[in-house]
Amino acid sequence: MNRQLLFLLSIIIILVACKKPKDEKVQTFRYSNPNAEMTSENLQGTSSDETLTDKKPKTVNKGKVNRNLTFEDRKGLELPAKLKDRSENMLKKQGFAVSYNNKYNCPNYVAWNLNSKRLKGNARRTKFEEDTKVAKGNRVQWYDYDGSGYDRGHMCPAADNKWNQDATNETFLMSNICPQVHNLNEGVWNDLEQKCRSWAWKGKDLYIVCGPIFDSKHPKTIGKSQKVRIAVPDRFFKVVLSASDETTAIGFIYPNANTNRPMRDYCVSVDSIEAVTGIDFYHILDDDLENIVEAECNPGKWGIP
Repeated sequence: MNRQLLFLLSIIIILVACKKPKDEKVQTFRYSNPNAEMTSENLQGTSSDETLTDKKPKTVNKGKVNRNLTFEDRKGLELPAKLKDRSENMLKKQGFAVSYNNKYNCPNYVAWNLNSKRLKGNARRTKFEEDTKVAKGNRVQWYDYDGSGYDRGHMCPAADNKWNQDATNETFLMSNICPQVHNLNEGVWNDLEQKCRSWAWKGKDLYIVCGPIFDSKHPKTIGKSQKVRIAVPDRFFKVVLSASDETTAIGFIYPNANTNRPMRDYCVSVDSIEAVTGIDFYHILDDDLENIVEAECNPGKWGIP
């Protein structure tokens, strides 16, 4: 074999030896939602190089979008999309729905429709009770809050269900309750509840979702029993959509603390709450309309000074 051929073979061998192996695919998971739990459901059907995100980025249609909703369009509007990244036990009540979290023993969220008809009636407040629809191992008792330093904070208020005594009674089930700092429960959070009722009295057809926000993966817990521990939220959110006339929405985030700022200071867009909670609100809306109303935050439009 001549020298020229040997030289060419040497070059080929060197090139093959130096070629970098193809990069291995890396399994990557991203959760911007602090409430998220890794479950077997998340892993099924997930490719090794797939990145999980809360939602796809939204694009806002700048053209003319119809903001009027028919009554047919509004059915189930208050219910967020099914949660897949955490424990969820759906509990349907007469006046509201609860997404119950068996890990934290409190709601992921509570959702309801509010209008003036639901505010009319003679239903009376009652006492707190366990929710027998919740598994015994996750069933909170009214006395689990005793001595904790936290109020039994309603998510769906009793006063939003004056239309029916059974509906009012169900707001006192512990599945509708979260630990709230007293000054928040009796103060600015109560102010927001009253504000929602004032909108309803003025004829607005409202679709409301509220619930806790946990900024830590290992939140503080309370409870008389060591078996049933109730997670204490760091913050609370509420989103409100009005389907009367021109559809519009607004969001609120309150710290679970002694706070007494003007309501405007707690106003945020629905989009920003989705980013924090990982919950997809008002998902049955047409995409263009959903993108517009969830991006806006206009307190003045809601009569919030």
